[in-house]
Order: sequence, then structure tokens, then C-alpha cells
Amino acid sequence: MQSYIHPSFYTSTDIFKQEQTHIFHHLWQFVGFTLDLKNHNDYICAEVGGKSVIVQNFHGELKAFHNVCSHRLSRIRQFSHGNEPLKCPYHGWVYDSDGIPVAIPCKSEFTNLDDSAVQLLRLEQWLVEICGSLVFVKRYDDQKTLKEYLQEEIFNTLESISKALGQKNGCYEATIKANWKVVVENSLEDYHVKQIHPQSLGRVLIPECNYSFLNLHSLGTLVPKTQSKKMEKLESIFSNRPYKLDKYYHYLLFPNLMLATTQGLSFSIQSVYATSPSETKFKSYLFLSKLDNNTNEISSSQQAIVEVLSKSILEFNNKVLSEDWVICEQNQLGISESEKYGILSMREKRIQEFQKAYISVMNKKLD
Repeated sequence: MQSYIHPSFYTSTDIFKQEQTHIFHHLWQFVGFTLDLKNHNDYICAEVGGKSVIVQNFHGELKAFHNVCSHRLSRIRQFSHGNEPLKCPYHGWVYDSDGIPVAIPCKSEFTNLDDSAVQLLRLEQWLVEICGSLVFVKRYDDQKTLKEYLQEEIFNTLESISKALGQKNGCYEATIKANWKVVVENSLEDYHVKQIHPQSLGRVLIPECNYSFLNLHSLGTLVPKTQSKKMEKLESIFSNRPYKLDKYYHYLLFPNLMLATTQGLSFSIQSVYATSPSETKFKSYLFLSKLDNNTNEISSSQQAIVEVLSKSILEFNNKVLSEDWVICEQNQLGISESEKYGILSMREKRIQEFQKAYISVMNKKLD
């Protein structure tokens, strides 16, 4: 079956620029966790469609702004997270929860900077919503809430999963020399598992995926092979975990957020950031489950076991990802030399649906 996206869409600078606005600014984008936004003046900062965005806690209310000062257009935030007032480090302009500058050093030396002019210097505000402990932003308001975008079924599932997240087990970051769509598509099929992951993923999962689709999003499930000893140990310690499953689940929340869980024991939340037509930044957050809905405390002997298993799971996850990035970069090199469409099998059904969703969104915004 012929694929839907022409190879030029993976290399074109013009297409990349269109994607920044039509996809990444118009659709809800994951930027971080409420865990980093608990207190007044806590903030996180993320790249979304080529723009830096701040999400900050103002006395319990989350607000999102473009990370550019109205004075001389300096970046306001320099770090990915922290706690401090919304103050530009260049000349000290301070902004309030509406993005309006409320403290301007030497204000009298500016010409005609009255109250109405100051109002016009407010920061560009973005929409911000949460699902469980996950934070999303969107630049343009189309009156579609996060719940409406994700659909109620996926929203409720994501909320349940996020509430089941326990100990953070690490964060893997990589820069991949491949288009963001290559990276996403690689995660959507099991066809490559035997070839690329024979000593890692191929040893623990049966490469026969079942699929389901809901609007732009998709779900793939894989059946684990015979339970490994480390997973049996985790199962015994986390037997009362709040989110129990019997398979490996992998969600794509269009366009670029992947959430996967192995039987509700461990979770990975993976985000893909397009930085150029041929380069992608990737982040993978790995969590273990909570023990149950009420507590996350375990005995010292169990904690020792969990720490060993956590390290092993993290190493396994990083190995799988590093194997994927090598082949993604090779895929990008081949695409950049091609003018013909590729072909897709029924084992790559999720890629077909991803490409259909991509084209529908791009065409809608171009109309």
C-alpha cells in the first residue's frame, strides 16, 4: 500500500515552516508536569513550534506566555524550570499574571509610556490546560478544549495513567538527525523489532500489534513474552498498583506525544520536538508505578530491589531508543535522496493513519 506523505515533506524547509504554525501552534502540545509547578512562581519553559514558551504558577493559577520580553525582545527565561518572578534578566522588566509589565526601571525616560501604552506591551499569552499531572499549551484559540481535542476516552485514560505515576526513573534526551515525522513513525510499528531490536525489545515482546484509532490519535498493544524475572519481582512489589494492565500499551497523541506502559508497572512519556527539517529533539521520561492509590512507601529491602530493577529498566529503555535513532537517521538519509513514495504494509497501519491525520490537519489549515 502506498504511503500518503511524499518524501519532500520530510526535507522541505517550506513544509517545515508550515508545520510550525499549522500543527504545533494550532494543536495542544505537551510541555511538562504539574510536579514542577506546585508553588507560586514555579515555572517550566519549553520549545513549541520554534517558539519558547513559559508556563508559570501565579498563586495557584497556571499561565502561559511567549518567552520574549516586550522591551528589547530578549528571552526572559534561560532555564527549563525554576522558581522566580517573571522578570527579564536583561533590563529588569517585571510582568504580572496577565503578562503586563508592572515594574519598568527608569520608566520616566521612555517617551509616551502611559498606562494604555503599557497595556499594549503585554506578553503574548498562550492557552494552558492540564490532564492529570501533564501540562499542555496551545498558541491559537479555536475554542476546542484539551479534553475535546484528545477525546473523552483518551483524556480519561491519560488522567488515570498520570495519577498512577510514581517514582521518576530518569529522563533520556537525544538530538536525532532526522525529521520529526520519521521519529514518530518509527514508534508506530512493530515490523522493525526483529531486525533492529533482536537482543532488546525483540526478547520481551511478541511483534504482533493490535491497533485502534480515535480521531487523530492511535493505540497499539503488544503481548509480552513469558514474564521476565525482573518483571515478576516488580509485579510482586506493585501488586496493588492503581493502573493494572496485562499487555504493553503504546499511545500516540497526535502529533508528537507518545505514552507507553508495560502492564502498568512502568511508564514512559516521550515527546518529539521538531527543530529543523532534518533534526529532532527527543525527550523520554521514565516512571515506575505508585504502589497503590494511597501510598508510595515500601520497605527498605523492597526499595533496594526496586532501585536495582529501576536501573535495569532505564538501561533497557535507553538501549532500545539508541537502536532506534541509528536507523531513523539512516531512514532520513534515504528519504532525502528519494522522489518516489514508499510503501506500507498492514503491519504499519498506524503510520498510514498518522499520515492521513497529518495531511488532514495540514490541508485544513492551508484552506
